[in-house]
Amino acid sequence: MPPLASQRLTEAMSEPKTFDPPAPGQLAIAVKREAESVVVSLTGELDLATVEAFDRRLREAESASPVKLVVDLGRLAFMDSTGLQTLLRAAERAHSNEYELALRRGPNQVQRVFELTRTTEAFKFDD
Repeated sequence: MPPLASQRLTEAMSEPKTFDPPAPGQLAIAVKREAESVVVSLTGELDLATVEAFDRRLREAESASPVKLVVDLGRLAFMDSTGLQTLLRAAERAHSNEYELALRRGPNQVQRVFELTRTTEAFKFDD
């Protein structure tokens, strides 16, 4: 991982509510099991500098063979096209490996990425 990306990344194994929000430009990733589901919660910014760590943690969560994988976007401040691309690839893997991928909606600026790229229908959103 390039030094800049590692400097901009904060990873956490606890629930996002238990720590201060990451500094601007950083991403905190929390993973927890809920019954037969695995929930990956994101806080901060999902962009070119942080997407590699998100993809790695997402693949680790997938390797647990959950019935359902949930990505919680509710605390994201920003997401760019690299974040969207990673989510689209995860949706393809979910379809191929026969598990459910669901997203929890993000704030307006994050949901706007799905709307502008017309990819909203590519995902199941848990409201």
